[in-house]
Amino acid sequence: MDKKNPDSKYLILWLCVGLMAAIIIIGWVWALKFNLQKINAEIGASNKTAEQAENEVKEMFSKIEEALDKSDKVLNKSEKTIPAEGEVKSAPIEEKAPATK
Repeated sequence: MDKKNPDSKYLILWLCVGLMAAIIIIGWVWALKFNLQKINAEIGASNKTAEQAENEVKEMFSKIEEALDKSDKVLNKSEKTIPAEGEVKSAPIEEKAPATK
């Protein structure tokens, strides 16, 4: 085998690492640019105003609030039917006379 200088091996290693990093970063920037252009095109085509978007968000949050209120009512109702600790009182058990024939 060829006995190369260890410094040249490290230099080649770091050149390869740097080249791979550059390829990955360039690909990432290209994909990011492509995706941003696609998103901008979709936003421009939708013709929604900021008010419409705000109204949609408010409507969504109001539906969530209604669902939470409804679940709170159900939970509060079920809490009332379950006796709290210490509230349970056992009634005395009545013994029945054995049946005779």
